[in-house]
Amino acid sequence: MRVYNNKDILRNISEILSGARATSSLCESGVRLPLIFIPLSQIPGMARWLTYCSPLTYGNDLIASAYSGTTQFTPFVDIGMLLVFILIFQFAANRLYKKFNE
Repeated sequence: MRVYNNKDILRNISEILSGARATSSLCESGVRLPLIFIPLSQIPGMARWLTYCSPLTYGNDLIASAYSGTTQFTPFVDIGMLLVFILIFQFAANRLYKKFNE
């Protein structure tokens, strides 16, 4: 009897949905990519400003506050910024949908 891990299950699902083996590596990369985070205190000054433009920064900080209690921002700032990103992305999605479908 074979034991499946998450990687095997993900590969099988992507093969079934797409019918191609090449997309499974893309799907796996998309799952692994967000697992790599560098603490904001270790990022140089100018690059740190770029991280403030990413919703991953605030989501990761919110999770860090739940597990360890150490954060760069307060949970209210994290939640507020995530809501701002949701509004920005939703607005952009609505505009693009109208542009290409109407």
